[in-house]
Amino acid sequence: MTGRSLKTAKVKTKSAKRAPAKSQAVSVSEEEAPAVVDFGSLPTLVGYRVRRAGSVLFQTFSEALREEQLAPGQYSVLLLIGLNPGLSQMRLAEATGIDRSTIVPIISRFVKMGWVRRVRRKEDRRVYSLRLTAAGEALIAACRPKVEEHERNFAGVLTKAEKKTLIELLARLTGDEI
Repeated sequence: MTGRSLKTAKVKTKSAKRAPAKSQAVSVSEEEAPAVVDFGSLPTLVGYRVRRAGSVLFQTFSEALREEQLAPGQYSVLLLIGLNPGLSQMRLAEATGIDRSTIVPIISRFVKMGWVRRVRRKEDRRVYSLRLTAAGEALIAACRPKVEEHERNFAGVLTKAEKKTLIELLARLTGDEI
């Protein structure tokens, strides 16, 4: 830094009659910016804590499976397909809590990557059955140790009893049975 006590922030301005607005620099003194962020009641809200934990989980999981380019939800989708050969896309969406319109592009990506095979059911041509390919099975097998290590690292701050309780409480919040 140049020794000045000012930070520069860009603020966009709008004008209906002029050409597209240019950014203007606005100076804010460091004294005006809080030294510590006030979170108010956020830390006492379950939703905030769940979202924060989910954010950390997503970041660390994505890093653990960086080479495979799989996010936590995508890994779950592949694992569920592997554990339930012939599962329909609709049932998969219900099982994962992923919107049906979101599951289609995920499955399409997995088909394109060669991990999943999508076959129309003979009894109802509108419904697809999903199965892992050999490449999909190999991917899950390669990911499993990384996922297990991630779980140990992520939940390692909890005792076994605390982890069990946390899982039970989260299942209760989501209406899932264990």
